Amino acid sequence: MRLQNLGYAATIHRAQGATVDTTHAVIDTSVDRAGLYVAMTRGKRENRAYAVCEPVLDLGAEDAHMHSAGDHQAPTPTQMLAGVLARDTHQASATETLRQEYAAATSDERLEQLYRHGADLAARDFAAATLPAYIDALPRAYAHQLEADPDQYQALAAAWTEAATRGLDPRDQWDNATDTLDTANKPGAVIAHRIRHATGETTDSAALPTPPPVAPGCDTELTTWLAETHRTLTADPVARASSGGVSVTAEDFVASYLESRAAEHEPGPDTHPTTSSPWGPSPDSSPDLW
Repeated sequence: MRLQNLGYAATIHRAQGATVDTTHAVIDTSVDRAGLYVAMTRGKRENRAYAVCEPVLDLGAEDAHMHSAGDHQAPTPTQMLAGVLARDTHQASATETLRQEYAAATSDERLEQLYRHGADLAARDFAAATLPAYIDALPRAYAHQLEADPDQYQALAAAWTEAATRGLDPRDQWDNATDTLDTANKPGAVIAHRIRHATGETTDSAALPTPPPVAPGCDTELTTWLAETHRTLTADPVARASSGGVSVTAEDFVASYLESRAAEHEPGPDTHPTTSSPWGPSPDSSPDLW
């Protein structure tokens, strides 16, 4: 009689390092890329994967009126395994994390997000610095009505800010927006509607906004940054690459950081001289407590 070895089920973690003739692996959504690799490399003769293709149930849809509105169809075996291969849960090293964070912080997508946020801030500052003077210049009856009705004022301020966000100077539209208000019950709402109409006709809401107009009292540093960043984001990629500007890569960033950290830990006297560093000043000359 041939010697027979009983085989028992084991987790992927338990099977790591083991070698068998044939592997039968049950793969579900809890498995990641590394686990699939381990499972499919245990068998010398054959490795088989059994994909668990179950529909995703909406556990919150218990109300009879909701039925199964939140449920998802069961994935195919190919979709199931593709999802496992795309799931990478390994712990990244410190240098790899630095590269990822630097790439995310310096990407065009991140820069555009910061630019749009800065444009919103600049547009609000512009509205706060310019709109009150134009409201005061209205006939007294209209100005008093705007001041007494917060809804009208907020509607006009929102339209004024939106125009500035789109790169349109609402001051240029003021004469047309305030023309023939004699029969208007809510002059502020009428002015706001006319400004929004002019804004929608002359600008594209999906396009990258131009920097808002400049007014006295606004943040000049933010204004300069917006102008420079807008030129960067709208420049041709080929022209940007050949412009000759200094480009710091992720590898340069990591190398500079590691070099700075290594210098801080070099053996020496009990005092730390103050040196200039892109990572901030070194500690002062107080005794080293460690």
